[in-house]
Amino acid sequence: MSRLPVPLALALALLMLAAPARATDFPDGVEAGALTDPPLLASNCDRIKEDGGQTTVIGAVMTRIVKSPGVYDFSGVDGQVNTAIACGIDPAVRVFAEPSSSNDRGMPDDLDAYGTFFGALVDHMKGRVERFGVENEVIAPNHWKDTPAQYFQLLQIAAGAAHAANPDAIILDSVSSSGGFSIIEARKQWLAGNLEGALATIQESQKNDLGGGPYLTSTDQVPAYLSVPKVLKMQDFYDQLVAHRSLIDALQLHYYGPASSLPSVIAMVRSDGLDMPIEIWELGHRYLDGRPFEQAGQADESTRLIATAVGEGARYVVLQQYFDKLDNEMYGLIDGQGNSRQARFAVRNTLSMLRDTTSAYRLRAGDGTDGYRFDRSGGWRRVLWSTGANVKPGKKLEVRSTTVALTGNTGGTAHVPVASVVVGSSPQWIEPDMLEIWRKPAKRKGFLRVRAHCPVASPTRFCRGWIKFRGGKRNRKLIAARKYKLGRGITRVIVIRRKRTKAKARVVFATPFSCPGKVKTCRTWQAIRSRAGLRRL
Repeated sequence: MSRLPVPLALALALLMLAAPARATDFPDGVEAGALTDPPLLASNCDRIKEDGGQTTVIGAVMTRIVKSPGVYDFSGVDGQVNTAIACGIDPAVRVFAEPSSSNDRGMPDDLDAYGTFFGALVDHMKGRVERFGVENEVIAPNHWKDTPAQYFQLLQIAAGAAHAANPDAIILDSVSSSGGFSIIEARKQWLAGNLEGALATIQESQKNDLGGGPYLTSTDQVPAYLSVPKVLKMQDFYDQLVAHRSLIDALQLHYYGPASSLPSVIAMVRSDGLDMPIEIWELGHRYLDGRPFEQAGQADESTRLIATAVGEGARYVVLQQYFDKLDNEMYGLIDGQGNSRQARFAVRNTLSMLRDTTSAYRLRAGDGTDGYRFDRSGGWRRVLWSTGANVKPGKKLEVRSTTVALTGNTGGTAHVPVASVVVGSSPQWIEPDMLEIWRKPAKRKGFLRVRAHCPVASPTRFCRGWIKFRGGKRNRKLIAARKYKLGRGITRVIVIRRKRTKAKARVVFATPFSCPGKVKTCRTWQAIRSRAGLRRL
């Protein structure tokens, strides 16, 4: 989202090269989906199940539920929650004191009644809903009329009541708006002396209709823009969020913009001490001011947004949105006539690829690419896209074989030579498709051991063939060999007897009995060619 002066940019680049990628673990997995307005959930349940959607957000308004002190009518929100669950969705509930359409959203008159209501709602939803957000985008002046301090007083009451009713409830703030956090990022850049970066951040926010005021064209305009009372109140909200982070169980983010800038927003909140689970309840890309809408572009960006959100650590992601919401200039996965756009199939494919993810981190494949690695119990897969011209990453894919399983953005998997893979602007999913092997220390004299894994993406039901160790002059001497047969997704330690020779094993590789798909280069599709490479990667 920002542009840095050359010396600072170079220093950060060198730091990124020196430091390992930050990994995020997901012990409870990842949930993602697209927002579907409650009235449309029931009639589109089969579609949503087919697409693998797991998330949505439902509103609960105190003034509509409280009928008299201590008397509540949960029937309206119950119907929405139960419909979502019946469709395989894990709903989140956004709790409002006043309707979201009200211009008087702020502190309720009776805080004791609010706390009692919040606790009753959480208790009533126990076993069905675990995550609750308090209000919505309060950093935006039109969403909260009172002070930041008052909002965090309300958040404290809500959190206390919720955890008393259900200790397992997840309470999230609702401070973030994409535009609001962009302004905070721009202020950080400006105060650090980076006027160019601050201007670029503000301009991007304004292009997405997320930053107010006249469009900025010069760095001279930045100080005044970032010093008005409206912006200072935003800064106060953010500072108090950092100070009161112990009140929340997870940080709620909203983001509308290009996927390429999302990592900098998440890096900002992490650097400010908000080191907790992240959930993105609103994620999307608007097409404003005549910005051209093109289906393939929407499909590609939807995948980039979801993959980036999860790759940067978000465990719960809600894409905006399933159906068109053109009054907000949001194009959905399905148009107004009920026809599926390409983005629907891209999102379906993305959700399928992210299923069972246990950890993730950013992992490019050389200059001109961006992407992430997602680890799963059955192995890993990566998603990659180019940031400019097409790229042939070759060995930088880190697939230790001569073939790879390549899945396009909207689906369809082919097994192709690693050397022929081309990464373009449309995201592609890549994973090993043939046996992976790692050398392990021998436990008995005269034997060698390897850990072997048959990837889930294997084109055949079983990985089968020979594992061989070679050494001696030019690695021509056969030192050990054994047949293997492993089912898809299976990992096993294989013990192999050494031949009587003093030569040291320097190369271990595997060859299949046959190669499906007639890919000529897969006759030898796994090789580790150095002592260092023989260690577990």
